[in-house]
Amino acid sequence: MDNIKKVLEVLGSVDVFYLATSVDGKPNVRPFDVHTDFEGKVYLVTKKQKNVYKELKENPYVAVARATGHGYFRIYGQLIEDDRREAREKMYNDNVELCKGKYEVDDESTAVFYFKDATLNLMEHGKEPVVIEF
Repeated sequence: MDNIKKVLEVLGSVDVFYLATSVDGKPNVRPFDVHTDFEGKVYLVTKKQKNVYKELKENPYVAVARATGHGYFRIYGQLIEDDRREAREKMYNDNVELCKGKYEVDDESTAVFYFKDATLNLMEHGKEPVVIEF
């Protein structure tokens, strides 16, 4: 299994994961639930009027965390905005039910970001950690 598929599998194994940002040394954490792959990258979506959007534009370095059935995972990396319609369209088409009423392809306030220089740490109790660069 290639790295992107494994990352998508891990993100898809939970309903919600938590994204942490930091601006001026102050951490912020919020739930995320919509993600996809596009052109070999893992993407997340938000709205431009949200604080998280402003925080990502100021400091793109993030962490993602979530407990799983037998352990937890963490992702570290940068989130880079992709303002192309094709990226928003892929996000929407892969997540129609989750996007309905929140995110639209042609809504200019919908923003998609992809992970750059990211690392997934998959931890399971009693096992060696799995580290995946993507």
